[in-house]
Amino acid sequence: MATTKTLKNYISETTLTKTENKIADFILNHPNKACFLTSTDIATAAGVSDTSVIRFARALGFLGFSAFQKFLREEHSRTIPSLSPSLTIPAERLAQSAEVLSDVNIFESHRNSVISNIDSIAFQNNKGEFEEACSLLLKAERKFIIGTRSRAGVAEFLALILNQLIDNVFINTSQAMTPFDFIASCNPKDTMVIISFPRYSAMDITTAKMAYESHSKIILITDNATSPIAKYADVVFLVNINSTTYFTSYASVQFLCELLCAHISAKIKTDNKNKLEKINMYLNEQGLY
Repeated sequence: MATTKTLKNYISETTLTKTENKIADFILNHPNKACFLTSTDIATAAGVSDTSVIRFARALGFLGFSAFQKFLREEHSRTIPSLSPSLTIPAERLAQSAEVLSDVNIFESHRNSVISNIDSIAFQNNKGEFEEACSLLLKAERKFIIGTRSRAGVAEFLALILNQLIDNVFINTSQAMTPFDFIASCNPKDTMVIISFPRYSAMDITTAKMAYESHSKIILITDNATSPIAKYADVVFLVNINSTTYFTSYASVQFLCELLCAHISAKIKTDNKNKLEKINMYLNEQGLY
């Protein structure tokens, strides 16, 4: 079985200058912090120049600092205890999480998992995907948000913020209606955002198929490109939801939704000012904020 090469391996195999040794010492002594710092941050902390940090990364054999930073983050993620994403049955996750959490600082463990999950967004998605998703949402006559069970909270947040930014945003919160009732009239002028994670419910899959067959545009937020819904989607956002607990963590999904809304807000600038002022006026009358 191949052994994963560690930072210590890279450093031990490389002849470093005095300056590069200072950088190595800082990173080795602060691995949990260094992997989230920019080259400028590391340079400042180590008392060297930004250029020296980039040269250090290349001296170790990386194409540049970005590749080196990705390696550091992947190495860091391997140190975070977490349950297998493929383990989706709550009772089984509960049994395993009891073992994992008995030997760790719960705050540190969960914080590290969440940070690593959020960081996965930058590795697995690019600006082009956010641009395409924004274009689909801004051009669509109607925007449908689909998220069931543990995804419902994130879906409602996304619908709330999107509705403040653009018009005709709909989410099904009815106990009587299924998603099939909800999107029965969808057409090529509509765009649907589907938030779906393991165990990828049959209802989510059928909803996506229904929208696809109606020629609606689909934006999928999920954990893996092999998701059974991905084949129907025009844009696929990938985000990790790893956790040391029996429940998966959706903090990273919330972050991605916020990021998507921030991109749309930047594009429309102040076009929604009157709408926000109107909403705020009536909220104030009710004492709601």
